[in-house]
Amino acid sequence: NTVVVHYRLVSGEEELVRLELKPLITCRPLDEVRKNTRGLETELTTSKGQVCYRSSKHIPPIYFAHQAAIVDKTGGEYGEIIYPRDQEDGDSAAERVYHPCAFIYSFMAHDEVMLAASTQPIQLPAAPALWLNEERDRVLAKRKHFFDMALRDRQLAAEEKELSLAQKPVKERL
Repeated sequence: NTVVVHYRLVSGEEELVRLELKPLITCRPLDEVRKNTRGLETELTTSKGQVCYRSSKHIPPIYFAHQAAIVDKTGGEYGEIIYPRDQEDGDSAAERVYHPCAFIYSFMAHDEVMLAASTQPIQLPAAPALWLNEERDRVLAKRKHFFDMALRDRQLAAEEKELSLAQKPVKERL
């Protein structure tokens, strides 16, 4: 239950870029729609590179790991969102979502920044390890579901070895 968002400025004229990310949170059970966030009890705790957001005793906390220069703890409502799937089903109810804080980054061209959100306390992964895992997941997504877990584990180990060899310079591979 973890999402990692990775940003890298690959081109442009700007020397310094400011990026502000406001994670949108529904704070409700999956099959309900929140009409407003008034009266929503929230708790936000921060430490270096970490934020923990709690909206109620009934919903698990959300943990963020970040590299932001600033965490703006001012939360608030964000727009009225109508989900396309609900609209297709004939429900046009708009939902008000909540952003508990804003993560503000400043970075230069070719720098990389990340924001991770999870239901468990987390640390940011190293970018090369993250890319390796994404490549492995893409390869596996092209295959059918494995019913034999032992076979799947052996296949994953073999593919990880192939991918790690592909990352090394040619001289090291020989």
